[in-house]
Amino acid sequence: MKVSILNLINKIKNLKSYKHTVLPVIDIILIYVSFFLSYLLIGVGESALISELLFVAVIPFIAIPVFSYFSLYRVVYIYIDISLLWRIVKAVSLFSLFSTAGLLLLGLANKYKIILIDWVFLVLLISFSRFFIQSLFLALNKDNKKNMIIYGAGFAGVQLYNSLMSSKVYNPVLFIDENTNLHGKYISNLKIYNASNISGLIKKFNVEEIVVAIPSASQKKLRRIYNSLEKL
Repeated sequence: MKVSILNLINKIKNLKSYKHTVLPVIDIILIYVSFFLSYLLIGVGESALISELLFVAVIPFIAIPVFSYFSLYRVVYIYIDISLLWRIVKAVSLFSLFSTAGLLLLGLANKYKIILIDWVFLVLLISFSRFFIQSLFLALNKDNKKNMIIYGAGFAGVQLYNSLMSSKVYNPVLFIDENTNLHGKYISNLKIYNASNISGLIKKFNVEEIVVAIPSASQKKLRRIYNSLEKL
């Protein structure tokens, strides 16, 4: 079993990188779906003009640099929070402005209602896609992760845990801390245990690695911790 130190946190964060081709392709498909639903809801009423078909065919590709500008392709989002949803709203809004400009240039100003409805559909579809990808990503990587103990339930330990949530390699299962006031309490869904029973916890949770997350500890304390862990 390996014992590592907190400065590995930056390397762990790099595990969140994801291919920049899959999400753009998904988004282009969703944009076409959104336009189709918008047309279906409003009703075209007459055969689509060539300029209109050209607009629908080309405009989705403008979304890629716009969405990229708002960092929608930087990582696979393991945490779906309000900041991500707000970025999606801003990205779709800017894309809708470009779409409106395209309609005006092509003399299709009478189709503005489509852009309004498309904005609603697209925000919902893009947001749902990120939720779906998040669930799929976690499900596919759940069984391949190494169970890990975080030694230290302070600020650094919590920060490390948040980073490990998106790791494709490590799965935090519990916290260890020497502060007796913390024993039995929880951080998110992980319980804080006493270090005296660590050998039993390793067997119970099938732990493969331990990360020491106590940057404020003295060298003497760290040596004591490492020596005790190396004996396990």
